[in-house]
Amino acid sequence: MASEEPILELALSLHRQLRQLTDTHYRLHGEDALGTFLRVHGCVHQRVANSEYSSPDLLKLNHVFVQKCISTYENYLKGRVSPQELSWMWIRAFGAYETDHYAFATVLPLMAAAHILTDLEGALFYSNVTRSEYDTVFDHIVDCLAQSHPEGMSLKQELLYILQNRLAKGLRNLAIAQLRQLAWDSAQERKRLKVLGPRVATSES
Repeated sequence: MASEEPILELALSLHRQLRQLTDTHYRLHGEDALGTFLRVHGCVHQRVANSEYSSPDLLKLNHVFVQKCISTYENYLKGRVSPQELSWMWIRAFGAYETDHYAFATVLPLMAAAHILTDLEGALFYSNVTRSEYDTVFDHIVDCLAQSHPEGMSLKQELLYILQNRLAKGLRNLAIAQLRQLAWDSAQERKRLKVLGPRVATSES
């Protein structure tokens, strides 16, 4: 039990931190696309952290992933937008968000893609989580997305949201599954190349 306490404490600390950021964002900007993204991530993090089926490796990956979510959000707020601080995919997502904070059908997919293909892929490289453990998170994601209906949308925004998250939720879920597959495959390829070691250039005599 003692070995589990630091992990539980970290989970609670990260969840509180993300919840505070989300609540502050809502007070300042309302329930816009970025706020919805933060809320969904907080939901997934909490579900994985509370699941009796989550292994220690999956819990570690979960924590690293939410830490990356927090640092990405803080980099955006503080204008830290160098290539080392925000990937080009995040720049594209935040650019779309600045154009229209409530363009849920456009902004949320861009944020999801950036978070999965850059943040998650990077976290997976340092993780020992198995593929079966990794796949258990997908159901949590789908459940959290189903609960993510934002308030205060215009009629046009409501129709777009319904199209994306109700009528086309099967396509949306398939797209998320494919992005997660790409992140997994890329991280495994990085690990394979690391094992191969340095390449020594040879010159013809």
